[in-house]
Amino acid sequence: MSRTLGFGALMITAVLVVTDQAQGQKRDNKGTVIPATPQDYKVLERVQTVTAIIAAADAQSVRFRIETPRLVPSKNKGGGRNKNRKQYPPQVVLDSKEFELDLADGVVVKRTYVAPEYDDKGFFKVNEADAKELRSKGYIASKVEDIRSGNIAKLVLVAPKRGKDQGVGNAARSTVKAIYLLKEGVPVATPNEKKKKKK
Repeated sequence: MSRTLGFGALMITAVLVVTDQAQGQKRDNKGTVIPATPQDYKVLERVQTVTAIIAAADAQSVRFRIETPRLVPSKNKGGGRNKNRKQYPPQVVLDSKEFELDLADGVVVKRTYVAPEYDDKGFFKVNEADAKELRSKGYIASKVEDIRSGNIAKLVLVAPKRGKDQGVGNAARSTVKAIYLLKEGVPVATPNEKKKKKK
């Protein structure tokens, strides 16, 4: 019960953090990105929907991150105090747990915003067809190919069937039956991409 409540709190926090990130802020307050454990996937089975940041997606699976904030002491000089002897507030760092789930057959993808487009000269233009569909239906019918890194999305999950032998060390995982793209978001870099940029 406590684990379920804990994961529920994590989901609520993730939604708040994700909404803030979607406004286009610089991601310079990133903490660590760690892969989800079998226990994390076990807890995820009890959740029907989750709001997360898409890291990558293809025809078979989707990789996404749930960010949780933690406070760290301020890195400002002077022992955490300014010239007026006031204590600097702690900084918020976002840690991420990265999950990867298979897509169900016939996965539904819907977009709830009009993606930005640009003309030949680089000027912003509105996709009138998408805007009209969004006004009439409340969403834009999309495909897995339309999903981009950094998209903020609500994933609708289906718990794995019970009784299947998954083998030693292999945990059954939920599958994704629907993806609702909520915001454009800021593209995320994988740990491997970050290492390449530093070289």
